[in-house]
Parts: sequence; C-alpha cells; structure tokens
Amino acid sequence: MTWKLINEVNMSGGLHTPILYINDAVGGLFIRVLLMVIWSIVTLGLFFTQKKATGQGDFPLSIVVGSLVTTVMTVIFGLIPGLVDTWTYSIVIGIFMLAGFYFLWSKA
Repeated sequence: MTWKLINEVNMSGGLHTPILYINDAVGGLFIRVLLMVIWSIVTLGLFFTQKKATGQGDFPLSIVVGSLVTTVMTVIFGLIPGLVDTWTYSIVIGIFMLAGFYFLWSKA
C-alpha cells in the first residue's frame, strides 16, 4: 500500500481535512492522544487550581470533570466523519463511568 502524500489531499475542503489526514496517516492514534492530552490538562489544571486556591485539591472531582469535558469533546469531534471510531467512544465513555463511580465511592 502506498502512502497518500499531503500534496495529494485537497486542503481547500476545510479545517478538518488536515486533521483527518494526520489521523489517517498514524492509524487513528492522533485523536486518541489529543483526547488524552485534553483529559490530562483539564484534570491536573483543575486539581492544582483547587489546591492553590483552598490549600486542598479534590482529585476525584477533578477526574470526573476532566472525563466529562473529554466526553463532550469526543462527541464534538465525532461530528467530523471518520475522525473518532467506535472503540474510542467506548473507551472515553467507560472512563467517564469509572470516574463517576470513583467519585461517588470516594465520598463515603
């Protein structure tokens, strides 16, 4: 199989065209890494902001909020055909559910 070069792609199709090209070139890894980076930034940013403001951070809450933001971003990215696959949806929703259970059980 030959690789499709960047100059063979019609880049006037919109902003999603280079993102789709990059995602296809690396076999779908780009969107997964991007979602992991979004989750990490939101989770750690919220935790350390809480810790700085109040002196104590709520890590289970930070995980839930990070997972919620990542789930919403996954749905938004899913509006672009071919960017997010079913496996990625399943992983993101599963992590969101596990984070919710962890949040509920950590407050006991």
